Amino acid sequence: MDAFLATTAMQEMDRACAQDKPFFCFCSLYSPHGPIDPPGHWASLYEGVPLPPVNYVEGEFAGHPPAQRALLGYAEPGARSVLTVPAAEIDKLRRLYYGLAAYCDHQVGRLVRYLDERGLRENTLLLFTSDHGTQLMDHGFDDKHNWYDESWRVPLILSQPGALPQGERRGFAIWNDLATTILAAAGVTGDAVRHMQGYDLYTPLCRGDGSPRAYAAATLFKSAAVATERWKLSYYIEDE
Repeated sequence: MDAFLATTAMQEMDRACAQDKPFFCFCSLYSPHGPIDPPGHWASLYEGVPLPPVNYVEGEFAGHPPAQRALLGYAEPGARSVLTVPAAEIDKLRRLYYGLAAYCDHQVGRLVRYLDERGLRENTLLLFTSDHGTQLMDHGFDDKHNWYDESWRVPLILSQPGALPQGERRGFAIWNDLATTILAAAGVTGDAVRHMQGYDLYTPLCRGDGSPRAYAAATLFKSAAVATERWKLSYYIEDE
């Protein structure tokens, strides 16, 4: 599926380039996502490779907020968690997930090579991100609906050689900033975007400045959270 999506994206960019006009291409890869079924050699790519240990402290699972436990279905006895799933099964799941992520990385590499080979890299803003992460039994469970970094903190990579600094890291950004950043790269700024919620990340990066955002905030079902560089507050409304 993901190879097909990357190939189709390249075909569509060929069509756009044939018209000699600017283009916007959105390629949404489905993986890594369940079912965790990496194709071919990707399924065994991480066999025998040391992985980071599960991020879990003994007894941590019992201390999760009641609303979170109910939301994720872990309030019921015997629910699927680090307490009920054998360690060997958890290890297998994580290795397959890493292999599926590597398979997606390969598809992204195909897209980057396409831009290089057609001389498009320097005048194309390449933006890589994800809608969420997942726990893979970190903190005791395997789900995405929570405020832990494994699920909430996702990659955001902007690349444009000659325009943006390379190999550097900045502070905060959230998805609200994506639209204004893309518009800024297209030359749309000022009054046209000043009522939008997001920050323009592109223009400060071109100047070598830091991110204009100092925090991240979001809502999830009946909860909300805010994160700064040092602190994170998650609030479950019904539990106060």
